[in-house]
Amino acid sequence: MRKVIVLLLLISSIALLAQELNELSILSKAVKTNDIVSSSIKDVNNRKASCIIFLTDLEADMDFRPNIELVKLISKPGRHEVYVQPGERVIEGECKKYCVNFQSK
Repeated sequence: MRKVIVLLLLISSIALLAQELNELSILSKAVKTNDIVSSSIKDVNNRKASCIIFLTDLEADMDFRPNIELVKLISKPGRHEVYVQPGERVIEGECKKYCVNFQSK
């Protein structure tokens, strides 16, 4: 009986350790670049929208929700250009099985 219990515990612990834990994390701080973004994208007040570019290796669709307004979203594999109103402080990014809150301090 003891051998059966030990064997079951051993198999269950191996199964738990074999599972890969998925985690979304921010690998680096924000970097200002000289990438040229379209100046034709404007918000409802006719102001030039701010562009924030998210680079990722996730192969799933991502959804971005700022507090004020999402002006435009251009998604390409591994690159998401999020156009928001100037002065936006919080953008929530969501992917299937993941959620992260990007916040300016």
